[in-house]
Amino acid sequence: MIGTGESEVRSTARPLIKTLLTILLVIVAALIALGMHAALPAKVDEARLDGFLVEQYGFVPVAAAYFVILLAHVAVVLILNRRSLLRPRLGAALLLGLSFALIYMIGMQEIVLSASPYEKWGADFLVYQLLMGIGDAIPAVLLSLLVGWLFFRQISDTAKEMDRGAVLTVLLFAVIVGTVRLLSYLGGAIDNELAAYPAPVALWSYVLGLIFGIVYLMIGWTTLAKARTMLLGVGVNWMIFNVFIGLVKKDAMGDSLLRGAIDMVAIAIAMGLSAMVGRSRLWRSAAAPSGPMPAPRD
Repeated sequence: MIGTGESEVRSTARPLIKTLLTILLVIVAALIALGMHAALPAKVDEARLDGFLVEQYGFVPVAAAYFVILLAHVAVVLILNRRSLLRPRLGAALLLGLSFALIYMIGMQEIVLSASPYEKWGADFLVYQLLMGIGDAIPAVLLSLLVGWLFFRQISDTAKEMDRGAVLTVLLFAVIVGTVRLLSYLGGAIDNELAAYPAPVALWSYVLGLIFGIVYLMIGWTTLAKARTMLLGVGVNWMIFNVFIGLVKKDAMGDSLLRGAIDMVAIAIAMGLSAMVGRSRLWRSAAAPSGPMPAPRD
């Protein structure tokens, strides 16, 4: 029948249109990120950047390709979560977008002297890198909202109450991720500036873990696929984020990949311990007597 045929064509065309729109949105978000970085009062010092791709094609094309890959992964993570939401469409998209935005903003604060002006600027470096982080975060949030609007189904709010163990979960992530980072620095596994700036580097390591803990809670409030989204979503995206230095600095790709992999291992450990603590709390709660305790006998 004609009506049935038209319906089948529309049902076939709709996913294709959404896919094409998503590709367009990723490209636009990448251009926004490039524009926001270009608008900063202090530009990237390209003289410090000697990576093979930068020397072959220039910094701007390499940065553009990097942002496309980074933000395309954000879009894929959102699309994969379209059937496992715990919150209404835009609320879920916003929380997932903020999860990526937070790791970009803390990631930009890492002290990497070979590619940053920390030794010249001191405390002003924090402001500069904060602006850089915002330049990464805003496109990610905007993209998440638009992709969520395209792909997420509207559901009733099944908002979960704040878990009593939320603070403990965040502290677990802070301690584990921060300590694993410090051990990696001390063992010389990855390049670091711990010897030159011990306090800022150590503080950043534990704040990084703190942010990962907060992100883990946000994901748990947003999707049923919490573990998958944390590891294959935020964790892999964090690895892509770290790869930027490997793209623009000579002989830095191995270190960039390794530091991301080390953080993913730390995240997995923190998730496992958090789950164990949660199960222990549930077991104690189930085993506790529900009625008043009997009065002691003389």
